[in-house]
Amino acid sequence: MRTRSRIILGIASLLFLAGAIVTFSPLKIPYQNAKSDKTANEKVQESKKFSLINVNTASLSELEKLPGIGYTKAQAILNYRKLHGNFSSPQELIKVNGIGKATLERISNFLTGFSETSKEENTSDAAKKESGTSSKVVDINHATVEELSTLPYIGPVKAKAIVEYRKEHGFFSDIMELQNVKGIGVKTIQKIEGFIEITE
Repeated sequence: MRTRSRIILGIASLLFLAGAIVTFSPLKIPYQNAKSDKTANEKVQESKKFSLINVNTASLSELEKLPGIGYTKAQAILNYRKLHGNFSSPQELIKVNGIGKATLERISNFLTGFSETSKEENTSDAAKKESGTSSKVVDINHATVEELSTLPYIGPVKAKAIVEYRKEHGFFSDIMELQNVKGIGVKTIQKIEGFIEITE
């Protein structure tokens, strides 16, 4: 009986010792270090994600990487840039639909490339570049299909639609009346208003 008690006591002692070794073993330290290294790496990756972006040349996917900027706001920035030309200052971004002061504060440190060129030149250059046409002013009440086709953002199809509408309804009395022409909306009108005129 005594021998059996000693064996049981010995086994219990061994189990206790093994438990103590596992609990207080330095083997846990590498695991903890690995975990902290992983966290550090994630932080580095996070900081790399928001590197400096040229607001006047950035693509949609690049703008989406900015903090607080998803697809919708990135597209809004591109649309504004396309319509008004290059951004001349960070504050101008507040004019973009969906971007307020709070969002601007979050992204301003990640933006670069602001242009000091006048907005009028930028808009004209952007329109010319996209359409491949001159910025000659066109009278929409007397212009031919060919002349209307030279307008930025207006191709032969829309030009023909303008002429057909004019034949059916008479001269345009207001630029916004172009909304009644198939394929032309408010955004298109805003883009071409600097290139057209209306005369009797």
